[in-house]
Amino acid sequence: MEKENYISVWVGNLEGKDQLADHIAENYDDEGNMTSGFMNDFRIDHYDADLIEVLFDASENITEVFNRFSYSENFSEKLPQQKLIGRNCFIVIYDLKFEGEVKRVGTFEFIGTFKYR
Repeated sequence: MEKENYISVWVGNLEGKDQLADHIAENYDDEGNMTSGFMNDFRIDHYDADLIEVLFDASENITEVFNRFSYSENFSEKLPQQKLIGRNCFIVIYDLKFEGEVKRVGTFEFIGTFKYR
């Protein structure tokens, strides 16, 4: 799943940024393996924790929201706009080409993998 120059994007809805922080909070087992509610939901075994950007923003201007992500000028126009409307949680993982079978869990939805460089 790790692949340079690709990003994987998820969107969702939660009540606040604290809920989002809890959902992506990294926990480690005795062997040093990382997990989180988000990782469990989408059956993600591993990603580089330094390469995730997360944003809670209830703004109606989706373009403004995605302009806050690194390299957004290279991928924001490729995002399916209809899947962004009404969302307030945005998760972007760099150098990850998500190919999992789980595409939607609760209010979160995987919306695609895109080249960013």
